[in-house]
Amino acid sequence: MDTSKLKPNDPRVKLVNTTIRGKTVRYILGEPQGPKKDTLLLIHGFPDMAFGWRYQIPFFMSLGYQVVVPDMVGYAGTDAPTDLAEYTLKSIADDIRDLAVQFVGEDGQIVLGGHDWGGMAVWRATEWHPKLIKAVFSVCTPYVPSNDQYIPLDAVIAAGH
Repeated sequence: MDTSKLKPNDPRVKLVNTTIRGKTVRYILGEPQGPKKDTLLLIHGFPDMAFGWRYQIPFFMSLGYQVVVPDMVGYAGTDAPTDLAEYTLKSIADDIRDLAVQFVGEDGQIVLGGHDWGGMAVWRATEWHPKLIKAVFSVCTPYVPSNDQYIPLDAVIAAGH
């Protein structure tokens, strides 16, 4: 299989739209040429979009992975809701879960990878949906435990952070 980086409108992958929790989400879908080993979701960072994984998608496909790479909420072909609650890590983790379930079902598992801001999202998805995750990796984003106390965004802003 050709493992060179993806180019715009690359025939090796499809651009697909779906609905997740009331939002239109666009994702890149790459299928392996042979038997499918696993499903891999890749989550991009800020400011980026799914195409930021253009070098890795063909490589993972060549290893037998079905590769799913969404444009995250507010980016590229995915909706940008006005409700700030849609951009919380909890909401994003729930989006990741619901997208994954479309490929592996309620009891299936995925390999989940993230970069930058997407790395923080994959750590939270792993924390809040552990049964979904077979393996996880994050590039440039170390694991930081979540805070036991919820602090509303308004309070964070008022504190000058």
